Amino acid sequence: MVYGYISPYQDNDPGVWGEVNLKSIQNQITSQPEADTLIVHINSGGGDVSEGFAIHDVLKATGKKIITQIEGMCASIATVIALAGDERYMTTNSEFMIHCPMMWGGGTAEDLKNQSDELQKIEEKVLDFYVTKTGSDREAIQAMMKAETWLTSEQAKALGFITDVMATMKAVATLNRKTDMSKQMTSEEFDKKWDEKSDSFFQKIMALIKGRAKMITLTTADGTILDFGDAVEDESQIVVGSTATVDGSPAEGEYVLTDGRTLIFSAGAVTEIVEAEEEETVDSLKAELAEKDAKIAELEAAKATADEALATMKTEVGKLQDEFKTFKATMKSDLGIEEPGTRETPPKDGEVRKPFK
Repeated sequence: MVYGYISPYQDNDPGVWGEVNLKSIQNQITSQPEADTLIVHINSGGGDVSEGFAIHDVLKATGKKIITQIEGMCASIATVIALAGDERYMTTNSEFMIHCPMMWGGGTAEDLKNQSDELQKIEEKVLDFYVTKTGSDREAIQAMMKAETWLTSEQAKALGFITDVMATMKAVATLNRKTDMSKQMTSEEFDKKWDEKSDSFFQKIMALIKGRAKMITLTTADGTILDFGDAVEDESQIVVGSTATVDGSPAEGEYVLTDGRTLIFSAGAVTEIVEAEEEETVDSLKAELAEKDAKIAELEAAKATADEALATMKTEVGKLQDEFKTFKATMKSDLGIEEPGTRETPPKDGEVRKPFK
């Protein structure tokens, strides 16, 4: 279970604080020595880079078959753990986020320069890892990392981050650990920890909500809809590195907008924006208008034909209903079957019985 923040601190029970570390993963592995397959359930916003790579390496070093299942969120360094899977699954409504690594530091100018160089090395390491594992285009992945890109399950599959999408959750056997009552918190300890962590927690939640309030779509000159999701808040923010989908799949190739601009995509990410010249824009709009007028006329003609066909059909159906009624009455007459309400009262004993009508 990789549920929560990926922490570099080797606490004995990080799950109490909503965290996971290398020690907890190792404990889960060693407690199931007979297992030939490990299913790694992931719901994490990321955490420490070194710890994430360490967990990835420990899982691979088991020599067992690894199946990773993303159930909710897989962001930042948690994506590296997800790529440890020989088979990698993601539930339909889960999210997958990649971005450039970050760090906070201080010191002299030389210290900051050294930290910057180290951060650049880490970024290159993560990028190389993604490209090797997924087989996707390096420039496209790099652009997505710099833009902090959130991917749907279908987009993650198209880029090779996962191997398939899980439509429903399946029940699986999981580790059942007995609770050590001696390590339970008192209410005072819980209140103290809550006060320490709640402020930053709710700040993160509000930032997430604020950053995902709008969803942007653009319609191209030929009617194709480019869905930018919640990565941008308005059209002016669409730049190289912005990502979009078409019918749920990553956009690929050139798309001409109604204002004449051309967006060029690779693996769902914008790699180039070509501005239109003014005259070309006017001509493009005229051509688009003429095309739409022709389409409207075509649709109106088709509707008129359909209405005429429907009226004819109704007439024919009416005739068939009348013929069926006549046929039904004839069949009953031939078989000696009376219509409801036409049977006479049977005669009393001694009377001559008349046949039923």
